[in-house]
Amino acid sequence: MMTEVFSSNTLVGKMAKDDKLLTLKVDLETLAEFQAAAKILGARSYATLLNQHVVQDIRQAKELVSKEEFERIKGEKKVQIQKRSEQKSMERKKSVEKLTNDNIPTVTLDEVKKKKTKK
Repeated sequence: MMTEVFSSNTLVGKMAKDDKLLTLKVDLETLAEFQAAAKILGARSYATLLNQHVVQDIRQAKELVSKEEFERIKGEKKVQIQKRSEQKSMERKKSVEKLTNDNIPTVTLDEVKKKKTKK
C-alpha cells in the first residue's frame, strides 16, 4: 500500500476550505493508474482529478436521496468527524503531557555545573 497526501490548497471548492491534508492509502497499481489518468485528461495535477471525481460522486449521491435526507446524513457525518477530531486532539495532548511530565528529567543549570566541576 502506498500513502498519497494532498494539501487542501491544491484542491478547489469545498475541499479547499480548510488548510488540511487529505491522505489516501492505495496500492501502487491504483496510484499509477490515477496519475496516468490525470496526465491523459490534462488535469493540472492528480489532486485536480481527485477533486473532480469527488464532486461527481457527491452529485451522484445527492440524486439517490432527497435533499433533506442528504442534509440529515451530512449533518450526522459532520458531528462524527468533529467528535473524532476532538478525540484525536485530546489523545495527542495527553501524549504530549505524558512525555513532558513522566519521561524527561529536569536538570537545573547549577546541577550541570556541579557535575562538570566534580570531573
